[in-house]
Amino acid sequence: MSGSAADASRDSIPESPSVTPTPTLQNEQAPNGDKSSRGPEPTGKDIMRPLETRDWAEIRAKHEALLREHTERVAGLDKKFDTFVNTIKAYLAVLHEQDIQKAKERFEARLNYVQDQEEEYEETREQGSKVLEEFERVFEMMSQFLETAKYQGA
Repeated sequence: MSGSAADASRDSIPESPSVTPTPTLQNEQAPNGDKSSRGPEPTGKDIMRPLETRDWAEIRAKHEALLREHTERVAGLDKKFDTFVNTIKAYLAVLHEQDIQKAKERFEARLNYVQDQEEEYEETREQGSKVLEEFERVFEMMSQFLETAKYQGA
């Protein structure tokens, strides 16, 4: 309900008196003179006692004081909750930053490992190429030696 509608309905309600009048039991008779038209006549503990008077202003003041007290307690709880939420957010931000840092360190370690392995592979490949070149040179020399020996021996 909007604020203006609530104000309008509140303005249309008449103010209640600050003290409640005491009701009394009336012994009304039906038009035909029969008293029992409203049911059996109350007896003993069924008879209504007069209500005590109430000071509505005092009751309203007590209610408003309790409402203010609870509102303050809720506001205090809201502050504690906000502090708790902010603490958790800060903690999660730090954890996130630490996770990023750890991930970066793991990535750098893997990168270094891969680079080291690539360098080792390259060294092994170069060594293999040199050995292969040496074998080719040796085979070439043996071929020449065998051809020379063939011509000299023939």
